[in-house]
Amino acid sequence: MNDESSKNRILDCALTLFSTRGYDGVGIAEICAAADITKPTLYYHFSSKEGLYKALWQEKFAPLRHSLTAAAVYRPRPEDYHHDVLPVLAGIIVVYSDFAQAQPAFFRLLSSLLFAPDGSPASVLAREYRDFQFDLLLSLFTDIARAHGNLAGKEPLLAASFPGLIFSNISLGATSRYDAEALARQFMHGIFS
Repeated sequence: MNDESSKNRILDCALTLFSTRGYDGVGIAEICAAADITKPTLYYHFSSKEGLYKALWQEKFAPLRHSLTAAAVYRPRPEDYHHDVLPVLAGIIVVYSDFAQAQPAFFRLLSSLLFAPDGSPASVLAREYRDFQFDLLLSLFTDIARAHGNLAGKEPLLAASFPGLIFSNISLGATSRYDAEALARQFMHGIFS
């Protein structure tokens, strides 16, 4: 097995284990056994369990970062409901849904980050990815609030609650493009939508 395939195998096995049992529930010996490698091989590619976890996040989160950044652009059209906020929110939902279908194990890991205690090793190691999502959505809702003054002051709450709605619906199987628009409407208008 060459270096690159060995590294990828370690990442794949670690992802499977971390996504099913959490960071704290997995040891180096288990990762080595699953990847059929020795500890020195793991340490050759990654300096530690922490280094492996960071590398996993760096590699697997990159496509989502790119897609979310492209989707979270608001172009104000308050006079046209169907081309204002709705398509941006639905587009973000679709990005997460598509990502969950393409990378189900990593999406489970990402979802678990929403509920990880702040001081836990997993939360500390993946904080930049959680913060990226919050900051991106905060910026988006700040832009939206400029066109829709009634949202002013609510941007942090919206940025924090929107992913929760998305992630819970994806975990329940609501992933079609129709569901994305319906979910965006529900977020925008509440239970009476």
